[in-house]
Amino acid sequence: MEPMQYYVIHPHAEIAELAAKRIQARLYQRVRLGHHPLTRYAYANHEPPGLAPQIHAIGKTLEEAVAEGFKADAIITPGNSYGDMTGGFDEAVVNVVGSSVQELIHLRIAQCFFGDMNVGQADLLPLPASSPFRAIAYAPTMRAPVQLPKNSEVPYLSMLAALQAIHRHNRHCGEYTSVVDALPSVAQLQSVVFTLHGRGTGNLPVNLIIRQTAMALEQVHFPQQRSIAYGTSFHRQLLQAMDPYAPLGVESDEPSQP
Repeated sequence: MEPMQYYVIHPHAEIAELAAKRIQARLYQRVRLGHHPLTRYAYANHEPPGLAPQIHAIGKTLEEAVAEGFKADAIITPGNSYGDMTGGFDEAVVNVVGSSVQELIHLRIAQCFFGDMNVGQADLLPLPASSPFRAIAYAPTMRAPVQLPKNSEVPYLSMLAALQAIHRHNRHCGEYTSVVDALPSVAQLQSVVFTLHGRGTGNLPVNLIIRQTAMALEQVHFPQQRSIAYGTSFHRQLLQAMDPYAPLGVESDEPSQP
């Protein structure tokens, strides 16, 4: 099976490229660690680690990328608890998908979340055939548009929730199932575009968001290393990832796929 393709999009190319480079290096580390003799025991009853997901950079706005023909299976958008999509990346999503996506998310929040979707929750919804994306994962990063605390763990929580929704769908799509995120009419989602959660209105430091985004991807793609090989050290890593002044931790300029 081909590795999943992720696209980090940001209007400033240097930020998109830095995020893609650092996240990719961390994921390659996880693949190498999974095959190391000292940690291989963690996969005794699980599927061993495969290829690392591929992370790509898009250094332009979403509108510019779509105008140039960019498409992906799914898009992750960080919003607020009430589905107000009138600013930031949400507004760009409305511009390229259409105003119907705002109505769709409002209705879903009202019906399934009693009008208030918590940070750390996400929902996966199908999009019209005319859209450049087949599905959207909506994941609030704040209750209402405000600047987030500099040591916030919101990027990890919102990104993890969105990734979990996408991967639950991929696991159960095509089945008759009660799984909430399985969309019967949507095939597996193998390419996903996302922005840096908490960077816009939240005004969080780029380094903090990159570390927490990488941890969310690690948690979804390499869960055995988190739950078996590492145990409680994961919580120490999350505390470090919440430090806006901590170093990025991976300095390899040219990470190579093992």
